[in-house]
Order: sequence, then C-alpha cells, then structure tokens
Amino acid sequence: MNLTGEAVKQWIYQRRLPAIKLANGYWKVKVADFEAFLKARHEVGRRRVLVTVSAEDPMTDILQAIEELGHQTITTSNYADALLKSLDHHPALFVINCAASQNEPWKLAEKIRVTKALKNVPILLTSSSELTESDADRALQLGAQGFLKRPAEATSLLTELERILNRSL
Repeated sequence: MNLTGEAVKQWIYQRRLPAIKLANGYWKVKVADFEAFLKARHEVGRRRVLVTVSAEDPMTDILQAIEELGHQTITTSNYADALLKSLDHHPALFVINCAASQNEPWKLAEKIRVTKALKNVPILLTSSSELTESDADRALQLGAQGFLKRPAEATSLLTELERILNRSL
C-alpha cells in the first residue's frame, strides 16, 4: 500500500486517526489504531445487514447471498437483541424471519419504525410459509420493502437483496 506522510498527517489533523504528538514534533501512532483505521477505510463500501436467525432456521442462504454481494452480516437470534445491535451497528437493511406462530418479528418491525435512528432503514421479511392477507397488510403498514418466501432460488434472493439495498442508497 502506498501512503504518503502527508496523507497520514491529514488523517491525524482531522482526528480520524488517533495519535500522540511527541516533544520532537513527530507523531506517534499505535500499530493497532493504524490497522483498525485502514480496515475501516477498506470496509467503507460494505454495508451492514442485520439478520434475525433462529436455531430452527439459521438462514444460511440469505447470509451467503449478503456476503456474496460484498456486504457485512450481523446476526442475532433474539428480537430484543436485534434492536440493541442495530443501534450500535446502524444497518442498511433488516432481514426479519417471520415464523407463523410468533408475534416477535412484527413487534421488532414496529419498534424499528418508531425508533428515530432506524425508522428509514428498509425491512425485508422472510418466511418459510406463504404470507397471509392480514400479514401482507401488516407488512405494508410497517413499510416493509419486500417479502421473500423461503427457500428461494439464489438468483431471486440476490436480485431482491440488491434491489432493496440499491434503493436505500
């Protein structure tokens, strides 16, 4: 990697790279800080996608598709934890697994829509069963950008994820 001293100084002056100014006028940067900074710069184009998974349905097909598109996945197995992680990681998309017998996915989607920092983040709902008419109405009211019946073909899965992520740019 080619870096100039001037570029590094600018990052330090802009407080993007932590450093300590020594008595002789030079800057001291910790190797770990520098590596973390470079890693963060490398991941600028990667977007975070929060996926709710369960022991019964690990959603490996969706996780692989997201990684294939070059984005980072954040997984959570519990809906309360999903909300907490989303506030820390600021995802570009929520993929929520809707089990037919559970109400938690709908509660999570409602919480996302009323949370100021998350209300504009797109939601993709997935389920292994068909969406009922009442569930479809509920999904529209919550502003979900899509619903995906699983298992889905890899191409349709990639197309749907790409469509939603590109719309939210």
